Amino acid sequence: MRVWIAPVTPTRFSGINTLWAAMTQTNPFIPDCVHLINLVESKKTNFLKKAQTGYHQLLKNYGTDTKPIVHKVDEPETEGDYETIVKRMGEIVSKEKAKGHTIALDMTPGRKYMTAFTVDVATKHNADKIYYLHVKGVFDKRRGQGTPFPLIPSNLVTLYDLLPVLKAGSKK
Repeated sequence: MRVWIAPVTPTRFSGINTLWAAMTQTNPFIPDCVHLINLVESKKTNFLKKAQTGYHQLLKNYGTDTKPIVHKVDEPETEGDYETIVKRMGEIVSKEKAKGHTIALDMTPGRKYMTAFTVDVATKHNADKIYYLHVKGVFDKRRGQGTPFPLIPSNLVTLYDLLPVLKAGSKK
């Protein structure tokens, strides 16, 4: 079974686009299960519900009719107590790896500390992939974050699996 783990972000397509790109590559990563890490829910924008709907619709379009599993982690008000976030992410990866599943983490969406935690958790808990979707600066960031993956010019977007890069760098 393939498992996708990603933080939820209020930016409409930044999380979904990475998965969409992974699903359309030469060796597609089409997950059977998606875990969403939700740090903050804004009642004003209701981005968690939008994210759940977007991921679910994307999965359905690729033949997997499973709804994302949401893990709510309260973001520390002082942004000083990050241990809970790292612990919860690590627990999710460890439980899925213990079942023999292939794990991909998306480090694209979310704040900088979530990117750092995603890389740390992925390496410590033996994830199989760490995806990052790079959209070149030429493409207007505001437009790019709100644009579905297929509508972004292909010469301006690159999907990276950074785990091999990390492993190669640690051997030097």
